[in-house]
This record gives sequence, C-alpha cells and structure tokens, in this order.
Amino acid sequence: VEPERLTSMSATAAARVDGARSPSPDTRPSRLRGIDLARTVAIVGMVAAHLNVRYVDDPWGDLGWVVTGRSSALFAVLAGLSIALVSGRSTPLTGEPLRAARISLTVRAVLIYLLGLALGTMESGIAVILPAYGAMFLLAVPFVHLRARALLAWAVGWSLLAPWAAAPLREWVGDPSSSIHSLPDHGGWMATTENLVLTGYYPIVFWFGYFLAGMFIGRLDLTRTATARALTLGGIAVGTAAWLLSRVVTALSSVRQRMLDTWHGDPVADFHALDLEARHGLHGQAPADWVWQFTMYPHGSTMLDLFHTLGTSVTVIGLGLLVVAPGIMGSGATGRGGWGWGCLKLRGLVWAFGFLSRGYWGGFPGE
Repeated sequence: VEPERLTSMSATAAARVDGARSPSPDTRPSRLRGIDLARTVAIVGMVAAHLNVRYVDDPWGDLGWVVTGRSSALFAVLAGLSIALVSGRSTPLTGEPLRAARISLTVRAVLIYLLGLALGTMESGIAVILPAYGAMFLLAVPFVHLRARALLAWAVGWSLLAPWAAAPLREWVGDPSSSIHSLPDHGGWMATTENLVLTGYYPIVFWFGYFLAGMFIGRLDLTRTATARALTLGGIAVGTAAWLLSRVVTALSSVRQRMLDTWHGDPVADFHALDLEARHGLHGQAPADWVWQFTMYPHGSTMLDLFHTLGTSVTVIGLGLLVVAPGIMGSGATGRGGWGWGCLKLRGLVWAFGFLSRGYWGGFPGE
C-alpha cells in the first residue's frame, strides 16, 4: 500500500510543479487586425494627400482629390474607436477601472497636445492635427461610460447641429470688427484657442463628431462578420447619400448664385472658378451662409462634408474588418502580439510629418 501511496503523492506533486511552470492563459483582449489595416490606409491617405497637390475638373481623376479631407477624418474616427477599445469595448468599464481609464485618457490627451504643439513650432507649412487630437481626447473623457446606442445618438446629433450652430460663431470670431478682438491678449492664447476650436484646419467643435462616431463603432462587437458587413454597407449608404444630396442642391442655379454672393475667398469670375478654388480645401473657413452646409469641399466642416467623410471612414473600417475576416486571410480578424501598433501609429505619423516637410527644410541629407 505504501509504494502506491508514494506513487500517488509523487504524481500529485509533479502535476503541481507542471502547473506552476505552465504559463497562465493570456486574458488580454485580442487585437483587431482590421482596425490596424484601416489605420494603415489612413496614414497612406495622409501621405498621398500631401504629396499630390494637383486638383482637376474630374473629382475622381486625381488621387489628391480622393484622399484630401477623407484621410484626416478617418484618423479622427479611428481615434474615437481606440478610446472605446481601451474603455471596455462593447461593455463600458465601471467603477475603479472606469476611473483609471479616464485618468489614462486625460494624461494621453495632454501628451498628444504637447507633442502637437512641438511639431507646430516647426516651419513645415503642414497643418498638424495632433493638438486637435489631444483636445478631443480630453473632450471624450466624459463620454467613455456610454453604450453604443447613446454614442450613436450623440454622434448623429453633434454632426447635424454643430455645423449650423458654430458657423455663425466662426464668422463672428473671424470678423476683425467683432468685440472679441478688443479683449486682452487676443493675439496670444486666445487666438490659439480660436484656431483650435473654431477657425483652424481641424476645428474641434465640428470634428468631435468623428470621435463620437468612432466611439460608437468601438462599442460594437467588431469580431463578428455581420458587424463588419453592416458598417461597410451603412458607410456606403451615408457617404453616397451625402454626396448625392450635395450634387443635387449645388446644381440649382439659385444655390450657385448664392454661393457666389457669399464667397469670401479670392475673387472668382463664375461658379466653375469658385468650384475649382474651393477644391483646394476650405480649411475651416466655409462661409456662414446656410447654403454652404450643403457643400462637401475638403476640410469644409459643413454638415454634408461631415456626413460624407463619416461615411467614407466607416466604409474603410468595415472593409478592413471584412478583409481580415476568417476565411479571407488565414489568421482571422483578431490576434495578439508585441507589435505595439498604437506606438507604431504615432511614430508613423511623426515620421510622415518629417517626410512631408522635407521640401521646407531643404530636403533629405545628401539631396
């Protein structure tokens, strides 16, 4: 009996040792490879938008026209999506984990903002999006506890109402005769705040709708093929509907005349000349008149521009998830690994900034 007991005790001890040596299962959420693919598309689009500066009559005849305004919107939507991923994915965090996530996002917002300011001090001629990113990360902190349905309502409501509410305010701020220009230090911090919130390339009062839309997407179950398919079809529907509505409205002779009457850019002879001029981008400076809300020029921050670029962004994300779905690319839609994609994305953005600035800094060494 004793030998059997010793054998049993030895087996039990060996099992315990083996169990102690075996690594614990990885409980971290799997990476979404389709989201990484969408991030890659955003970076490539940003590079293409800055390298290709030709604008032609045919809207689809030039790569710069296709990606200008759309790639930066995709960046913003993906940033909001990332916030949802780190705050619980489809189930928002609560209690202490939620508090920790909010603190982490606040710190990240400050760091991104400071990095953007540092890049903005360089005479590159490029509009740096990172300060706006940092500000919108901070704005997103009160929303991280919301579920998908509430975030969808906020995203739609914000994108519908913000352009109408903020356009007159932007016109007032931009008017040299307005009373705001008589306030102390208007040429310093206040001017910087105006640029960040209302009048810059990426005015956060308009662009925060992209963050909210991204947070809504991040609250969905992105591991399901049905979700990816719904995002793709929904994005195509929204983007196409906005484009068609803009084409129909701006084809009216009365609308074109009103656009000519309210245009405050370089003098133009007719609507065709105005159209070509506006295709270079309105950069947060669309006229406040209601008719411009039905245009969708790059960086216009008008109602239809926001919805069109939201649609194209959601489409890219949905297609990215579909491309890496199981059965299309062997490893599937999720995966783990130490690639550090978030860090690589930021490094890629900074590298791209330096690459695109080479013409302003005298070229690469040895050129």
